[in-house]
Amino acid sequence: MKNNTPDSITLIDTFANKINITDPAPYVTCIVSNENKQISIIGGSSDSLNVIHIPITDHPQPLKDGKWSINSDFFKVFVKNTHTPNTIGFLFDYDDDPKYPMLAATKLSYGEQGRYCQSVEAYQPHIEYYLHLSQKQFLDIMPQHCHEIIHLRYKHKSFTGIYINKEQQTIQVVDGDNIINYKYPEDLLDFPTTVYLTAETVKTLDSMNYSSLNTLSLCVEQDQVLLSSPAGHFSSSNKMPDQINADIAATQDNEVIFIAENGFLIHNELRNLNSKLNEIKNTNTGFFYFFDSYLYILARGSTIKTIAKIKAKTSSKFNSDQLYRFTLTHLKELFSTSLSKTNYNKINNPKITMTIYKTADNTRKLHISDSWVKTVNTIPIEKDNIPESIKNVKKTIQLDEKFKEKAKLAKSTQLDLFSGDA
Repeated sequence: MKNNTPDSITLIDTFANKINITDPAPYVTCIVSNENKQISIIGGSSDSLNVIHIPITDHPQPLKDGKWSINSDFFKVFVKNTHTPNTIGFLFDYDDDPKYPMLAATKLSYGEQGRYCQSVEAYQPHIEYYLHLSQKQFLDIMPQHCHEIIHLRYKHKSFTGIYINKEQQTIQVVDGDNIINYKYPEDLLDFPTTVYLTAETVKTLDSMNYSSLNTLSLCVEQDQVLLSSPAGHFSSSNKMPDQINADIAATQDNEVIFIAENGFLIHNELRNLNSKLNEIKNTNTGFFYFFDSYLYILARGSTIKTIAKIKAKTSSKFNSDQLYRFTLTHLKELFSTSLSKTNYNKINNPKITMTIYKTADNTRKLHISDSWVKTVNTIPIEKDNIPESIKNVKKTIQLDEKFKEKAKLAKSTQLDLFSGDA
C-alpha cells in the first residue's frame, strides 16, 4: 500500500517524533478499515496519545480489515526508513498468522539487511482512546488563527508558549524567563476559547496543513490540548509556567485562600501521602476539607485512614464546610519543583499559602506557594459535593478526635500513676 498525500507524510514524522519508546506500554496500534479507506495509527505515550490516518490507495492485494499492535521502537525506526517526501510504503505478511501480520521495513528489506516485526493483539487502551475521540468537544480554529499564533512563535527566539485569554482579550508570550504582553490581535478576535499552547503544541500546529479547505480543531482538557485535522489528532501538555499561573491566580475567582500557621505540617503530610502506605497510594485520591478555621488533609483506603489538621492564619479567606478532591499523582509535580528542595523542618517553617480558584473553563486549580522561595505550583482539583464523601470525612475527623482524647486520658492516667509512685 502506498500513500501519496504530502500532509500525511509530514504528520507521520510528527507522529513518530512523539512516540515515547520508554513508555510502560511500548506499542503503536494500527486499525485497518477498507470501508474508510485508511489505516489509523495510535501511539505516543500513555498519558498523551496521538492518532494519524493514512489513506489506503489502490493495491492488487487489498489489506485485511483488523487491529493489532507492534513494538513502538520498531515503528519509530520503520517510519524514518520507509518513506520518501511523497510516499510511504507498508509491507505486511499474513503467512505465519492470519490475524496479526508481520511488518517489514521495506527500504531495508531490499538490500543486504532486513528489519521485521511481528504484530500482536491490539493494545486495548489505544483502541478505547480512539473510540472515545468522537465524544470529545472540538472547537474549530481558522487559518488566520493559526497564522497569527505561528507568527508570534517565530518572533521569539526562546519561545516557550503562548497564553490566549479570550475573556480578557489578552495575549501573553513566554520567551525564556520573560513574559511579553501583546495587544489582542484582530485575527484572534473570534478564537474559540481561552488556552495555553506550549512550544510543542505550536510546533505541531505549524506542521499541520491548515487552509480554508482543511480547517483544524482544538479540544482543551484539564491536562492537555488536542489538535485535530482530517489527517490526525495530536495531544500535548498545556501546563502553564509559574509566572503566568501567578498572574492568573491574582485575577481569577478565588474560592479559598488558606494561609497555614504550620507550613512544615502541610509539606510533610502531602509528601507522605505520595510516598508511604501503598493502600492509600493505590486509591490515588486525597481530600482537603475546610471547616471552621482549619484545613484537614485526608485520605482513606479500604482499612487505612490518614488525617492532618492545620490551623489557618487570620488572613485566610474561605467559607466553612467545603470539601475538595485531588489526585495523588498530581502531587508528584509539586515535589519535583523547588518547593520540595526547601529545607522544611520544625525550625525552618515558612508560611504556605494555598489558593483554590475557578478558571475560565469552569474547572478548578490549586496553587501552593511558600513565603521563602516564592515558588508557585499548580495542580487540578475538584469540588466534592457528594453527601457520602462529606459524611466519611466527618467520621474520620470524629475518629481522630476520639483517639486524641483517649491519648490525653492515657497520658493523664500515666502521670497520675507516676505521681502515686512518688
